[in-house]
Amino acid sequence: MDKFLGNWRLKENNDFDNFLIFTQTSWWQRKIALNCAINISLRCFLKKQNGYNHYNKKVESLFYSTDENIILDNEWRQYGQVKKQYSLKDKTVNVKILGTIVNWEEQIYMNNNNLVIKYAWKEGDKTKTATQEFSKETE
Repeated sequence: MDKFLGNWRLKENNDFDNFLIFTQTSWWQRKIALNCAINISLRCFLKKQNGYNHYNKKVESLFYSTDENIILDNEWRQYGQVKKQYSLKDKTVNVKILGTIVNWEEQIYMNNNNLVIKYAWKEGDKTKTATQEFSKETE
């Protein structure tokens, strides 16, 4: 999990517009989301040897911002309008999201020193995916 820590800047969106359509984001909000900078900051604020680690994830952009504390314990917690469940398995953070309109899952993992967030959702009987790839900012 330590590889995830630091400041990250959006490098590339892949099929992210389809995810925004799925979440019923309006046309003009999608245009902003697809053309604005997105920065993520991940910090560890409590590390336990034989327990669950506590992290902070801060997302800043014109389209969406959040500042949430994360506990990787597979428990459901309320974050604004959605409920999220965070867990860690095989060097991947898995997130289940229950929204007020739609539900989806996210995976956060490393790929060639880049942070990747993969979004997965169901449309009928098909699973659709989108990704966002972030590069680490030098500090």
